[in-house]
Amino acid sequence: MESARQRLIVALDRESRERNQEMVDLLGDAVVFYKVGWISLLGGGLELVRHLLDRNKDVFLDLKIFDVPNTVAGAIEQVAKLGVRFATVHGVTDNIEAAVKAKGSAHLDILAVTVLTSLNERDVRQLYSLPPDVTLAQHAVYVARNLVNVGCDGVITSPHEIPLIRDAVPNKTLIVAPGIRLEGESTHDHKRPGTPYESIKNGADYLVVGRSIYRADDPRAQAERYVAEIERGLADR
Repeated sequence: MESARQRLIVALDRESRERNQEMVDLLGDAVVFYKVGWISLLGGGLELVRHLLDRNKDVFLDLKIFDVPNTVAGAIEQVAKLGVRFATVHGVTDNIEAAVKAKGSAHLDILAVTVLTSLNERDVRQLYSLPPDVTLAQHAVYVARNLVNVGCDGVITSPHEIPLIRDAVPNKTLIVAPGIRLEGESTHDHKRPGTPYESIKNGADYLVVGRSIYRADDPRAQAERYVAEIERGLADR
């Protein structure tokens, strides 16, 4: 079983490759897993990914790849060559199937978002035209089941839906939760946040944290606080 430290994924969203690499060096061995998304990729290219891999860090490449299935497959073939651990694919089940097939035997887990944490009940109703008797949480569970049924290795969901999704998908399905904050912290643009302790206790496998750590006065100490809360959550499962 992976340790508490291995379950903390720090999102690198600073404005340049140099600033991101400075943060990685500052965090040192306190953090072993990083998320690279569009901000950091466009700010520094794949050199940041290679920088992390050269330092034996695990990498979550969060690009939410969304296109026709053939293009999704081609993109995942390239991602698989990099040696990252996680990659996100977005869209219909045909895209997920194409991505799962394209990764081949690579040690790469394909993840997909259920409902973005920046959305609330009203937003989801407007975006997806949900029937009056279907809640955001029920919609997230429905999406998660569909994703897993076509081979997706895991789902990304807010802390609010973790218990329902954990009960609805096989035990091997990875659940990755963004929108994580320590008790009392600002939630920024996350509308369905949660604490690291409750999220892990309720069944999340990995937690994604960005600004709370890299904007802290002491990022390394802040990362250690998250690891300690993850340890508590694992102990109380």
